[in-house]
Amino acid sequence: IGTGILTINREGIITSANNATSDITGQPPGELIGKALKTLFPGMDLTSSSPRNSCDYVRNDKQTLRLGYALTELGPSTGRDDGNENLEEEDVTIITLKDIGEIERLENQMRQAEKLAAIGMMSASIAHDFRNPLAAISGSAQVLADELSSAVSTQPQNYELTKIIVRESDRLADTISSFLKFARPENIKRDWFLLRTCVDDILQVCKADQKWPATCSIVLQIDANFRVWGDEKQLFGVISQLVQNALSFCPKGNEKLELSSSTIRVADNQELCLIQISDNGSGVDPNDIQKIFEPFYTSRSDGTGLGLAIAKQVIEGHNGSIAVEKSELGGACFTLILPLETELDD
Repeated sequence: IGTGILTINREGIITSANNATSDITGQPPGELIGKALKTLFPGMDLTSSSPRNSCDYVRNDKQTLRLGYALTELGPSTGRDDGNENLEEEDVTIITLKDIGEIERLENQMRQAEKLAAIGMMSASIAHDFRNPLAAISGSAQVLADELSSAVSTQPQNYELTKIIVRESDRLADTISSFLKFARPENIKRDWFLLRTCVDDILQVCKADQKWPATCSIVLQIDANFRVWGDEKQLFGVISQLVQNALSFCPKGNEKLELSSSTIRVADNQELCLIQISDNGSGVDPNDIQKIFEPFYTSRSDGTGLGLAIAKQVIEGHNGSIAVEKSELGGACFTLILPLETELDD
């Protein structure tokens, strides 16, 4: 779609519109002429003198466009001098329109990439400085705990305090590992693998955790022969993270999870793999949907805010995407979309 051009008179009534304006609005030029501009574009500021303005426009087909526009006042125009004394001078304003949705999306991506690069460098530096001292603390505390384990009856308090040091050191070590994983993502090693086998392994590891509730119901809608093209180790981590996140938001004693897979074909006959993880938890606040994949953003008191950021980083590294919406179970549904390639990327 090209640049839309339309004119309005001093009352704000559209007096002309080109075909590009019709393509943008979804309305024929004949239907545009005679309409009040404010009726068509209620978010447009006609008093702005800025060369760059923007507003949202909702078409009749419910599609919302982000439009960039500029105003140019031509001043009085007497029209053609054909001897008609009834012709009146009239102010004319020219408005140019452009769909800038894709441009704004790319600009936001660039800003996000710059932000992530800065955060990544800072995280790597901090994590590296903390890692070695923390390992020394954890190792020393573990030695003390082993020695005190034989004297629990006489020094129970010292033993418990030492175990706390070990436990919290391990937790900090996990956080530091997350920092480094985000700051220095591993190279992707793609290969075909069976998704059902990968998910079975994930659930086996999860259920081995003493904190995993026996009341959790899991439904798998993944064919045994369904294959995925990607780095199995990295995707194992992503799906595992999403499963554990989903469980943490489920109602206690009535946890329900569902994992499914499917394929779709899009433009150019490209085949995509869809992996969905759904739960019956509290869902995601609509105001948070654009934020939850940002690093360090979390709604959990015990979270680092890096789990979903790393998941997004891994999926985008596979030339895929990740999104969240309300699930049929009532909670959240995370969808991973991955291309099914036939050969290794260059």
